[in-house]
Amino acid sequence: MTTTDLQLIPGLASPNDSVDALDPTNTTDAPPTTNASSNSPSIDTKAFVTALTNCRAPAIVGLTDWSIEHVGMAIDLARKIRGKLIPYALNPTPSNTTANQDWRRPVSMQDSLDQVANCELIIWVGCDGNRNSITQWIVARQLRAAFVKPDLDSVLNYRRTFGNQPDAEPLGQYTRIAVVLDASVESHVASQWHHFAAERQNNARIAVLTLPDDHAANTRGMHEIMAWRLGATGPTDFADGSPKPCADLHTLLDIGAIDFMVFAGCCSDHISHAITRNIPILTLPPSRIGHVMRFDGIMLPFSTTGHLDNDPLTVALTKITGELS
Repeated sequence: MTTTDLQLIPGLASPNDSVDALDPTNTTDAPPTTNASSNSPSIDTKAFVTALTNCRAPAIVGLTDWSIEHVGMAIDLARKIRGKLIPYALNPTPSNTTANQDWRRPVSMQDSLDQVANCELIIWVGCDGNRNSITQWIVARQLRAAFVKPDLDSVLNYRRTFGNQPDAEPLGQYTRIAVVLDASVESHVASQWHHFAAERQNNARIAVLTLPDDHAANTRGMHEIMAWRLGATGPTDFADGSPKPCADLHTLLDIGAIDFMVFAGCCSDHISHAITRNIPILTLPPSRIGHVMRFDGIMLPFSTTGHLDNDPLTVALTKITGELS
């Protein structure tokens, strides 16, 4: 694994990362030097257990900074305390939701980042090669490009034109084409690009790739483990022992449905809404070990150093869950 691998997961790095791990010029095969064993603060598990025992409506909030393994442990803890599991500290924006859920479309021509980079032509929709580290990575491997506005008329025009004339320029001469959508492209527009790719499969292999939100972090990995374990990826309530959908964080806070909050990840302004309501908050650090999933579904190790069982966050979650028995 190279440092570049983690840079292709926007929002994953935290202020506690080492300079080497964040330096975009560092493309060596050396693993990031920061991991949970070295930089994570000590966790007062007794305080957690006491607080969780005394509250009636606890919630674990914000899982995108955690590895897949730690998200699984958070699910176990939420079930144990019969609390709520809120994957996002803030409600996802429409663009964020679009970026994170393209892979669930009924008509989906999604492909991996590596396959996109190997295409003969890139169609940039609402973005270009300077958008972020991901687009720069693509441009370094394929400069041949077409640029399209991120609106419905543009994609419908493409569908009409190339439906009637499959060999028309600029697509007719290429057999491997990638459509890269900005994270801000609206859902109904993105859906039309997937339909366009499906219609063209007899003439060319077209893959559609939606860029992730700039703060996506391990959102894809979080969605995968929640979908596998719970059958859903949104806010979940274990009040009666089984997972059931519930409202978003701000709605729950507004109606007084949370009286204690465990915040998973770095302390940020995202929890100010809870602070203003005098709700007790305890924080756990972000993961520094385990596995994360790139937005296109590729699994990556968070760090090649240390062992998950010896990680302070793993030890703390295991101890908290065990003492609540």
